[in-house]
Parts: sequence; C-alpha cells; structure tokens
Amino acid sequence: MFVRIMNLKDYPQQISKGEPIETEFTCRRTKLNGPEEWDTDTLAREQREDPDVGDIAQWKIEGKERPAWQEISNRSPTFKGYWALWDSLAVENNLLKRVWEILLAYRSAVHESTGKTPASVVFGAELRLPINLISDRPKKEEGVNNYISHLQDRLKLTHAEVRQKMRIESDQMKTRYDLRANTGGFQVGEKVWLYNPKRTKGKSPKLQKSWEGPYTVVTRLNDVVYRIQKNPQAKMKIVHMDRLTPY
Repeated sequence: MFVRIMNLKDYPQQISKGEPIETEFTCRRTKLNGPEEWDTDTLAREQREDPDVGDIAQWKIEGKERPAWQEISNRSPTFKGYWALWDSLAVENNLLKRVWEILLAYRSAVHESTGKTPASVVFGAELRLPINLISDRPKKEEGVNNYISHLQDRLKLTHAEVRQKMRIESDQMKTRYDLRANTGGFQVGEKVWLYNPKRTKGKSPKLQKSWEGPYTVVTRLNDVVYRIQKNPQAKMKIVHMDRLTPY
C-alpha cells in the first residue's frame, strides 16, 4: 500500500499572478510492506473460502443482481452487512472491493435535512477533493493543542447548527403532513371509503382499485382509530383514520 503526501509549492502566488500552474508536483511515497504471502491470488482464495464474503464475491463475478431479502434473511449479520453494501462493492482482479468514489460523493455532498456534509458533521472539516489540491491555498500549520481546541469548537458549532436545522425540517414535515390530515374525524354512521390496495400479479398497480367500500363507521375508539363495517352481516374492521376518506 502506498501513501502519497502532496507538497505543492508556490501555486497560490501563481494563481494571484494569473500564471499557469505546474501539473507535476513533488511527492513523497511511503511504502508499507505487508506479509509476503499477501498476494492477489491468496487474498482472492481467502475471500472465496470465507462464509460471508464468498457468496457475495461469486455473485458479483457472475454479474448477478442483488438477491431479495427473503433469500438471505437467515444468513449471518456480517453477510447481511455486505448485502446492504451491494451497490458500493465491485470485483477487480478477482478481489471484492468497495467503490470508494460513491462514498466520497456521498460524504462530500450537502444533505438537505442537516444542511451540512457528513464529513463536516463527523470530522469537523470538509473532505479535500482533487480540485482542492490545485485551487485551494495551503493551510497554516498549528500546534496540536490549538488544533484540538479549534476542532472541538467547530464540532460543537456544527452539531448545534445541525440540531437546529433538523428541528426546522421536522416542523416543516409535520406542517406538510397536517395539511393533508383529516383533523375533524368521522361521525358514527357516516359512510367512508377504505384504502386497501391489492396487487394482482401481471397487472399494473395503476389499473387496480385501491379503495373499497362504502363502509359505515360503527364506533370511534379514540381520536384516530375507528371500527367500520361494510354491511350488517360483514365482519367489523378496526382501522386508522388515515386509511379512510368520506364516501
């Protein structure tokens, strides 16, 4: 494994002067040597023999779609974890790997509910993308104590802003929901439709009935739950008012 440490020299001055930026940078490369037996063939064989990774890797190699939850519900929690990461897994040189580009895009994007990127919420700083190495100015070095103090302050401020933003988003969601909610309820003896969608294989859901009735409100059990009946001989049903609408 290689760790590359970029050392970009004098490019802020070039940007301010309108001069072209050099495309070749001075780098230091540090090689971390692992055990000699850690070659590609050995790792691939270990993955195939692993009870959790083996099937996932084989399915990826064969180009299969992610199996349904019912097919893997009896597998181990570790296997289910890999199953949940299906879209971010890929096979390269017969090795199952994670596609980090997807995670990079996710962690560096601002989320609507928080108003922040996941990286800033967790690490207290934005991720440095490749474009930042060219366009951003290098940050001044600071002592460990100052860095820790500034990081704590940034995290506290970020978390406070996220909490406030999420409270605002939650209130807005409630407001939008209440606009469609039936706050008045129904009266005993009132006729209503019951939302009870049924799906028939081979038919488009858009062409199938989602409402049935009319039903009669028999009893109001509480503010949101009702007992309804289609006819005097039919069995009564207890349903939430969100599934009912006036007939």
